[in-house]
Amino acid sequence: MFRRPRLGSRRGATIVEFAVAIPVLFFMTLGIVDLGNLMLARQRLVQATYATGRYAAQGAALVTDAEVAARARLALSTQGQPVDGLEVTVTRGVSGPDNIVTVQLSLPVQAAIGFIDIPTIQTQSFTFREEGA
Repeated sequence: MFRRPRLGSRRGATIVEFAVAIPVLFFMTLGIVDLGNLMLARQRLVQATYATGRYAAQGAALVTDAEVAARARLALSTQGQPVDGLEVTVTRGVSGPDNIVTVQLSLPVQAAIGFIDIPTIQTQSFTFREEGA
């Protein structure tokens, strides 16, 4: 004869499975959100580096390194990115007949994966030909 399983023996299994799955899903979601924040910080840094490099290349002979650094801080803070620890490196040189300007920005970013803070440094650089040269 066919015998049906008793429901009482499986009653707590759903709660146990739920209790095991929820922390895993929570930390996966937290990791995805944090990865999105790191990608956002990276994109902001790329945009700020490009804008700063264009500014430096427009008048490379007239623009000082301090003005370039101030422009980089302004570009990042306008986008809502904290600028604590920002390092700006401006390199001027000659490539063939052209004067070139290379701007490099390095920005420390905190990655909070779960409850562990992992400091990372995002670095981006662009090289432009000096305009008007």
